[in-house]
Amino acid sequence: MKERNAVLWNLVIGLLVIGLGGCAAVYCARAYGVHPWYFAGRQMVWLAIGACLFFLSARLPFQKLKKAAFPAVIIFLIILILTLLFGRPVNGMSGWLSVPFTNIRIQPSELAKPVYLLALCLLAAHEGWSEWKRFLLTLSLTAVFCFLIFIQPDFGTATIYAVCLPILLFCAGFRKRYTLSVLFGWIPPTLLFLLLHPYALRRIKAFLAPADDELGASWHIIQFRITMANGGWLGADGQNVSWANTYLPFSHSDSVFATLVEASGFIGGMLVLLGFCVMIILFRKAALETKNKEARLFLFCAGLMLITQAFLHIGVNVTIIPPTGLPLPFFSYGGSNLAGVMLLLGTACSAYRSSNSESQIDSETVKEDE
Repeated sequence: MKERNAVLWNLVIGLLVIGLGGCAAVYCARAYGVHPWYFAGRQMVWLAIGACLFFLSARLPFQKLKKAAFPAVIIFLIILILTLLFGRPVNGMSGWLSVPFTNIRIQPSELAKPVYLLALCLLAAHEGWSEWKRFLLTLSLTAVFCFLIFIQPDFGTATIYAVCLPILLFCAGFRKRYTLSVLFGWIPPTLLFLLLHPYALRRIKAFLAPADDELGASWHIIQFRITMANGGWLGADGQNVSWANTYLPFSHSDSVFATLVEASGFIGGMLVLLGFCVMIILFRKAALETKNKEARLFLFCAGLMLITQAFLHIGVNVTIIPPTGLPLPFFSYGGSNLAGVMLLLGTACSAYRSSNSESQIDSETVKEDE
């Protein structure tokens, strides 16, 4: 039990350190601004709020979270519909809702991730249903969420929701044909998105031939490369992150990994990658020690969901995949993203703690019977 608690506290300490590193990255991205601490200060406030959400969800029994999962899904689906109707457009996407009587804007699609993933795991792990029924229900839930996010339009976030399904089917032991059908089924919506939104097609063309439009569609790709090259091996001083502060678009959010590399160099970028690799190892270790099927499945999928989003963000920043707007967990500026990640981790901790508590009770009962 002590070893299991050590894994839990290693995760807690690790996420707090990474969260503070994210605040530092946001500061570096705005160091040359009029108010360099404005965004970093707001990120620290959201980190504190996220820490509260983490401890609240981690202390709740996993059984209570499971009971609340499907009512929460309905609530978030309603909120996503309201976002389409009344959301404020930012960078051409209507994915934010303004909190009444405040200047705060939230992105419901980020906050809904842990609820969506938990509901997905509960459907996939239901023992009373056939494999076909479980697949159909998980596919339907994913399709509804992806559709509401897809038409915002937010292709990056919709991709994260969609990727969760084949990961879940693989971890839950579904037959390969179900996983493959989901992977190939994502091709038509992708093509439809490209047809409806020509800017996305221009991004792909710019990715394939960046020299053709250096001052237009290729601008972001070229600035990624120059920014990271400017960091060298050990990086520039925090006050000298000049390229990210001057030319790199969204240097504190969708391009934050490039900002980190300019500030801390190739070594710093590799440490960030190493941190995410350590996190997925801890998730895997916790999942393998968990006997409850639903909790184990959630732990596996939560870790893979985080690492998938992180690697997609990093892949965009190092220009090995076409640009798309995705935040880097813990590091990118954004309260909804940070709060959603902390809530996801808190739910994972609840799954780990509750499952192991049940195992301890079962072992004590066996000893009493003997």
